[in-house]
Amino acid sequence: MGSSYITNYLMEVRFIMKYQMKLLIGVAIVAVLACGNPVQAPGGGTADIEFPPIGSLYISYNTSATVVDAVTLLAEGGAPLNGYTWQLASLSSYPSGTTVDPLTGVFKPTGGAISHTPTTFRMTATAGSYTATSPPYTVSVVDYGSGLLPSAILQQWCPGVDPSALELMDAEAGKSYGASLFVMGGTPPYYWREDLSYSERDDLTEAGLTIHYTNGVVTGMPFESASGKTLHFRVVVQDAVGDTAAYEPVYSISVL
Repeated sequence: MGSSYITNYLMEVRFIMKYQMKLLIGVAIVAVLACGNPVQAPGGGTADIEFPPIGSLYISYNTSATVVDAVTLLAEGGAPLNGYTWQLASLSSYPSGTTVDPLTGVFKPTGGAISHTPTTFRMTATAGSYTATSPPYTVSVVDYGSGLLPSAILQQWCPGVDPSALELMDAEAGKSYGASLFVMGGTPPYYWREDLSYSERDDLTEAGLTIHYTNGVVTGMPFESASGKTLHFRVVVQDAVGDTAAYEPVYSISVL
């Protein structure tokens, strides 16, 4: 999916939303991020850390309030034991009133005064002996004037991405693996678990992989018995107030 398509799609959706708000009083409107399919790292296993695209981050405000749409930043590759460690890259700065959780990679508000100035920043992710710096994350700011202020619903995917098939980075039997999963909206922190009710699931534990409960990162070292298989699974994500994320995509991991 090209970046120009994602950008155009996002602009169209937000344009429609702006005018829908005049018709829907007291209804929460979805503020949409444009997500990209995860980037395949060649060879799987202990590849360098990559940063699958998530599109713009959003701050929305009207005359009485400001909303920061929480969203997970994505990483894959490296050799994480329990997940990725995130820190602000050199010469970068967050918009005032926002931060990224160092253990979960969630972009979120801090509770302080929030900047209304569009900006960009970079992050550094570490997993085992691997460290990489992300491309710039763009923070877009939308002024709704005196209109109804939208906020992102808790969801696992975004328009423009096929929810039926999200291919994560390939894994390689006998080598460390890592890939983070996406969620946006709601109230972080988020809590993740495999959806055991999915009838076509492949057992990740039997293949040597684990989904971490507090950060949504898939890690492990695939067993030789999983080589040549494609693993399919869904996850259930809940936020800090117990709401469950909408739209469960089917993830897949090919084990080489």
